[in-house]
Amino acid sequence: QAGAPLEPPEDLLTQIGALGGPEAEAEARRVYAQPWEVVDGTNLEARVREVAMRAMWDSVQAQVEAGEYSGLFSLLGELQQAMAALVAHSPRAREALSDRFDAQWIAQQAAAEALSLEDVHRLIAYLVDEIGGWQAPVDDDDMRAWAAQVHGLLASSRDLGLEAFISLHLVGFLQQALERVGRVYQRVNAMALRTDPAAPTAA
Repeated sequence: QAGAPLEPPEDLLTQIGALGGPEAEAEARRVYAQPWEVVDGTNLEARVREVAMRAMWDSVQAQVEAGEYSGLFSLLGELQQAMAALVAHSPRAREALSDRFDAQWIAQQAAAEALSLEDVHRLIAYLVDEIGGWQAPVDDDDMRAWAAQVHGLLASSRDLGLEAFISLHLVGFLQQALERVGRVYQRVNAMALRTDPAAPTAA
């Protein structure tokens, strides 16, 4: 049963605007303001978040297809920060991650027209293997299937131009990678709370 109208999730909407631009934020707000079927507040907010995130990804994809990469590089930075937080307890792992994944360097190389398809392929291959090592055993089959799909894509796209590869494949890969890292966050936080309810979470 519906209760009082929910306040818009301003944190999410602001992030969508920062990553996807004003058009994505406006679309998310439009969706939130429209009439909804009678559902409970929790389901409504979850649905709004789902639609808002889809609007953000659609907006970033449209930007990339138009040759604008700022939103894409922001998402790369988000992924780097999320992965760094998960290895914050290990100086060696943090250093290894920063050596292999530097979103700012990628953006600088792209701005200087020095980024190559090989650079992007190497990064994606590294990210798939690194994220795969963090998955729970219950997700092994799904992770192996995703890794095989991504490595197959890399093998079949060696002759593509860089811009074509980014436009066709990179946004989708980042979406999947962020979703998987998010699952790791949820699992790590749940384990920490079971061990010590007062412990700080990874988020």
